[in-house]
Amino acid sequence: MSTRQWRNSQKDSLAKAIRLLNEKKNSEALPIFETLLSSYPNEDFIKFNYAKCALDKVEKHEEA
Repeated sequence: MSTRQWRNSQKDSLAKAIRLLNEKKNSEALPIFETLLSSYPNEDFIKFNYAKCALDKVEKHEEA
């Protein structure tokens, strides 16, 4: 995944979401990955991590 053309705020958001995911704070990371996914729907890394977070929410299981 190349983030060279991303805005700095998006790069910061991705870093924050990954940190939260590593800290097992999936519910806090989920909305960040959701926002990034809406901007980059074809990025597999974002889709994968969004799905990992979404599995913690019953209402998001189908999306995951």
